Amino acid sequence: MRGIGKTQNAIEYVHANRGFYERVYSITAVDQVSLLLGYRNVAVKAGLKNLLYLPPFTISEGVIRWLGENSSWLVVLDDVDDIIVIAELLPPTGSRPHTLITTINPNARDNPVEGREVPLLAEAEGLELPHIVFDRVE
Repeated sequence: MRGIGKTQNAIEYVHANRGFYERVYSITAVDQVSLLLGYRNVAVKAGLKNLLYLPPFTISEGVIRWLGENSSWLVVLDDVDDIIVIAELLPPTGSRPHTLITTINPNARDNPVEGREVPLLAEAEGLELPHIVFDRVE
């Protein structure tokens, strides 16, 4: 279901944990094309100019490799419809780097990620979430 607060929950997480990460990138990842574009925009924001004129998959692989060489980052993949479609393009994770994925797909068992269900917020709770902007890459 669209419009139930997934993105707002992600923003709340970023807001509550902003001191934990040096860099935060948010990518709308409805499909593989939007994810590839998002990685290109991360390359722009990160100053990875050597990647910018390469094919989209190569740019994405370069950004993922760069993320793997760094720590203390969060990548928010927002609005993922089918995690299996983007599975080969997930950034590495560890003790400090993290990837947060928002999705309406309830079948987390088949996904290559650890899923956690977030309950639907009541309207009053949703309105209380802070409306902040972070390094949104789209």
